[in-house]
Amino acid sequence: MDFDEKQQKVYDLIKSHPDFKIFDNVAINEIHNLHEKGLLDDLLSHHKKIYKDKKKVPGDTNPTNSVVSYLAGITTAKPSSEFALTKRRTYGRAGFPDIDMDFDHFRRHEIIEYLIVKYGREYVGNIGTTQTLKTKAAVRRAIKVLDPTNTVRYDEHGKEVKSESNANFALENVILKTLPEFMKLPNGDFVNSVEAACRAYPEFGKYMEAYPKVKEVASKIEGMISGAGKHAAGVVISPVPLSHICPLHVTTGSGDNATIATQFSMQDVENMGLIKFDILGLKTKTAVDIACKWIKESEGREFDWNTIPLDDEKTMSLLRSGKTDGCFQLESTGMKQALQAIGIDRFEDLVIIVAMYRPGPKDYIPELGKRKSGELPVSFPHPAYKDIAKSTYGILCFQEDTLISMADGTEKKIKEVKNGDEVCSVNLESRKIEIKICRGCAPTRFAEGLSIMLENGYSISVTDDHEILTYDGFIAAKDLQIGTLVAAPL
Repeated sequence: MDFDEKQQKVYDLIKSHPDFKIFDNVAINEIHNLHEKGLLDDLLSHHKKIYKDKKKVPGDTNPTNSVVSYLAGITTAKPSSEFALTKRRTYGRAGFPDIDMDFDHFRRHEIIEYLIVKYGREYVGNIGTTQTLKTKAAVRRAIKVLDPTNTVRYDEHGKEVKSESNANFALENVILKTLPEFMKLPNGDFVNSVEAACRAYPEFGKYMEAYPKVKEVASKIEGMISGAGKHAAGVVISPVPLSHICPLHVTTGSGDNATIATQFSMQDVENMGLIKFDILGLKTKTAVDIACKWIKESEGREFDWNTIPLDDEKTMSLLRSGKTDGCFQLESTGMKQALQAIGIDRFEDLVIIVAMYRPGPKDYIPELGKRKSGELPVSFPHPAYKDIAKSTYGILCFQEDTLISMADGTEKKIKEVKNGDEVCSVNLESRKIEIKICRGCAPTRFAEGLSIMLENGYSISVTDDHEILTYDGFIAAKDLQIGTLVAAPL
């Protein structure tokens, strides 16, 4: 172990714990990680406060699954299950992870108010977002400003005189009707510029030739910021007033009732060293709380849903049956089929299926089910691979920040690996590490799905069973009809 003085101090603190031998390797890795993040001083400070101040007691939760915090006695919550100890730990991540917290949908605002009262209004803010002009929206803006039909009239004070007929608006509609709802080429590439749209859709190109100034201006303004808003759930808490470190803007309200957001993006806020909190309001959590309340009213007893065992057989049987309407993240048709395919019989299976149910990895769910049931053999091409993929029966599912070993000894995030790069690879026959040339690397999220374009130019790409909020409730993306009103960021 290559420890400096501070790391050694933490190691000496935890090595006498009765459970140290169970977690020794994980604990050593975590000490190195905490050292790299500059958090060892905080850990030692918390330990000192707990054991020097008689009024303070160890915590009883461990949301980060921290082995060091448990062995140091900062929390009494023991990291649980083999899967939890071997799950992804982002040691290569440059910044802090997001902290997601789920609350009763109808009481989420109370949490925000509590943070403002506790830390001060000037220290708490929403994370700002920006909307940019897409191709269709850019064309609309250009026509509105340029008045190509020459029908806009102004009075002697320079104020526009409203007219019952709006020729420019009619022209917008005529031009944009030449573009499909989803501007996507047969090869799967998106058409995301005025110039590309002219090449892909000849009729649209003819209109741009007829109105060259509209094309010129629209090409210049597309991609520009068209509006500012706030992240749906993202909140930051700063050790100094937010106005001292980043520009702010008011999204709604005024005075003491104003909602403040950063003008910096989420990525910029993280780069400044601030931690992003996702304070989510879940209707499922609301339903659970109501159920607990009804149990108390009808049976006269308190029901703590935290006491439900994670291996409850009736629950596993229900999940295996696919009858999961109303179950958070398990309601879609595809997810129900996946639950049946895997044959859930332990909590870890549920973690695996939620992680894998996304474009690309979800194609392997049927195979995972067959490996689990013994229909297909489970093989590991390298001993080290078994330690990583034992719980998933030899199938890997990783995210875009996963580090890849390069031939020159460095590491790159998989999303940064380019075609032609030399990477370290395992030879499946000799089981030795060899240098291979990457022949292609692309995000799996574009493997399949739908693109949804709104009339304001805003668009998103989602899987076909992704649920979209409409006036009639949540509807799968594949079931949306042209003209359906959907919720969208302001």
